[in-house]
Amino acid sequence: MSGIEARLGIGMFERCEGALLVGISRLATEFRCAVLRGPDLPTVALGAAFGYEPFFSRDGWWGRLSADIATPRAPWQLLFGPALTLGPEAYALPSEAMEDFSLPGDAEGPYAQLRQTELRLSLAAGIAWSGPTPHPVTEIDGIGFRRYQGTTWILGIVPFVTLASTGEARECVGCSTGQVLRFAGGWGASVVVGVGWFDPSEVPSPFPPERVRIE
Repeated sequence: MSGIEARLGIGMFERCEGALLVGISRLATEFRCAVLRGPDLPTVALGAAFGYEPFFSRDGWWGRLSADIATPRAPWQLLFGPALTLGPEAYALPSEAMEDFSLPGDAEGPYAQLRQTELRLSLAAGIAWSGPTPHPVTEIDGIGFRRYQGTTWILGIVPFVTLASTGEARECVGCSTGQVLRFAGGWGASVVVGVGWFDPSEVPSPFPPERVRIE
């Protein structure tokens, strides 16, 4: 299923930020902190998100623990993001036991519907390009720092595997005699296309503050 999600983050501490996630499938909050950052170092940030998925027959709480890793030397960066998620998932599949079937949404049916809570492990990988705009140099304790802001474009893929599932609810909608006996799943992938605006407080930032010599 395709999805659209908007993320609004704001810096809270020197290396941390809070964010609101609003999408067509979930509403959530997220908190992330950079544990490694520097002009010549990879950027590593750890995050936790928690929210609710009220749509598409999910109707349950959702959570995620994640790490965001970005190579140094923007404007081009490689991105990696291992994550562990726990939340409801819903599936609607045509019934192969019938000669005729219809897609979900057609009350005539028949189709198999399944809802369960899944623990997933995913590993996102992608590339990002950032167009930076430098800020004026600021001086702190005799050391000059230059910060950046600008736009980031992202393209990636997110494969996942289901480690465990529970609370399975199965139903054959529009069936007169058929029933859902078993669901075989456990892995999948999604493609991510994104655009965002970054500022000096973003964690991780594609352009961390760099030292500048003050004459």
